[in-house]
Amino acid sequence: MDFSRNQSWDDLWPKIENNFGIFNQIVQNMPLGIFVVDSDRNLVYANPAMSTLLDCNYDELSEILISVREAQQELVEVIFDHVFRLQSEFVVPEFGLSLPSGKLLYLHATFNPISFQQGDQSVSAMIAVALDITAKKNAADLAVQHAREFELLHSAGQRLSETLDLDVIFQIFLSLFPVSCHMTVFLFLPTTTRKK
Repeated sequence: MDFSRNQSWDDLWPKIENNFGIFNQIVQNMPLGIFVVDSDRNLVYANPAMSTLLDCNYDELSEILISVREAQQELVEVIFDHVFRLQSEFVVPEFGLSLPSGKLLYLHATFNPISFQQGDQSVSAMIAVALDITAKKNAADLAVQHAREFELLHSAGQRLSETLDLDVIFQIFLSLFPVSCHMTVFLFLPTTTRKK
């Protein structure tokens, strides 16, 4: 099978159709959540990873997608308008979602227009690919929080050093640590900054 990026969909479709079993296994087993919604906003398909991401079984997916549509109505309207009217990709780099289990999930999602044959009718639909970025988002939030705390401590330390004599700070420091640490600390204390 030769799949070049420059091939048209019309050239690729016969290859996919002839190897449907392979592509079905790939989609069913990939860790990305994939779902297809028709233009009437009905769930047409979802792979197992989508159920895993949303912490539900396949039968509950439609209900969860409806609750997302109600909670994020403005964003959903923009996505549907962009994908169905403009027939182009829409990317949501970070989408927060509160699951029925109470878990907060952050997704990166791409939405693309597709069409497929259902009987003798062509159906317009949208395929979405969702990636769980919750851990990345939480780590970024934690890094921002730590940066703020460091800035506050640094600022407080600067204000403290401006108001206190360095000898007073040194005495306070020595009183906080056991005697065995004094010599080590003293060796690393710069003598040029001590006030006389």
